[in-house]
Amino acid sequence: MLIPGLVVFLALSPFAGALVARLGPPWLMMAGILAVAVGFFLLSGARQGESYVQAILLLGLGVGLLVTRLTAAVLAAVSDADLSEASAINDGGSGVGALLITAVVPVLIGGSGAGGLTPAIQGGFSAAMI
Repeated sequence: MLIPGLVVFLALSPFAGALVARLGPPWLMMAGILAVAVGFFLLSGARQGESYVQAILLLGLGVGLLVTRLTAAVLAAVSDADLSEASAINDGGSGVGALLITAVVPVLIGGSGAGGLTPAIQGGFSAAMI
């Protein structure tokens, strides 16, 4: 399901560096955040049997604009002596965020151990994406 977005992310990341030189990191990061937000909003309306490719492509575009620029901004904000620590904190924060969202989304959509996730996903997917 996520392969089209991954392809966009991988294709865009090398070119995003050239865009930073022209537009600056804040503009690309803001565009990335907006693209991800619109992608999740479009994904919230996805129904079984319908195409979701536009939403996934927007997510890939947003992540491609955001992630590499965010990492570059974090590493540019510290001295050369502290690069390894800054990189570790940046990666650790990303891992903790992914872990938290994986744990929180089932609760947000109403999942419980008793009924399983299927009814919760059917009823709460749209709200969770928004």
